[in-house]
Amino acid sequence: NTQEKAFQFGVNMDQSKGPVTVRSRMLPPYHVHTAGQSQGIFIGNGDQDNYLSVNLVAGGYEVVNENGGVPQITTYNLARPSSSLDIFFLINPTDGTVQPKISINGAAQVALGSPVTLNGAMLAAIQEPAAPMAVGMMGTNGGQAEFPVNIDYFFVEGAAPYISESFESITMIPGDPDYTMNL
Repeated sequence: NTQEKAFQFGVNMDQSKGPVTVRSRMLPPYHVHTAGQSQGIFIGNGDQDNYLSVNLVAGGYEVVNENGGVPQITTYNLARPSSSLDIFFLINPTDGTVQPKISINGAAQVALGSPVTLNGAMLAAIQEPAAPMAVGMMGTNGGQAEFPVNIDYFFVEGAAPYISESFESITMIPGDPDYTMNL
């Protein structure tokens, strides 16, 4: 994998913390995607080979479950947002499952398929405190012109997840140089 346009932060989790919800909101303008282009959010173990993402794509929405570098992609042909797009990951560290959901323009949440059962490095990221879960956003331009991805917020909510380091607020637009922060 060669993801270049992404940002992530770590969240310590384990089975004793109970269910956790990761949620994020995207705002317009939304790019009119062509093949190979997407924008979305993900959870994972911090590398590019083990993650679960929900992406806005040309054909609707994709759920990508990549384990050990092998992606499984399911596409859902649902309406594109005109105002807000909320993306949710309902994480159950006890049974190792994640239910991806979306809410288009403030409507009721819609489950994208059945809960995904995690294994390997992804399972460790939601069950073992020594292997923090990565939470982040990404955009893929498919080798074409860059486009903006507008994220309003990220929340990680649950019984007791905690952030090991706080980080500063940043604003970037397409064409800005890379920004690195030490966490």
